[in-house]
Amino acid sequence: PSRIVVIYTTGSQATMDERNRQIAEIGASLIKHW
Repeated sequence: PSRIVVIYTTGSQATMDERNRQIAEIGASLIKHW
């Protein structure tokens, strides 16, 4: 089954690279614990 996950990083002062790294970690954690 496919899933769509939306991650908002509004209000963050992080650079795009930092945001991408955080989103990747969140995504990996979601897949692991789904």
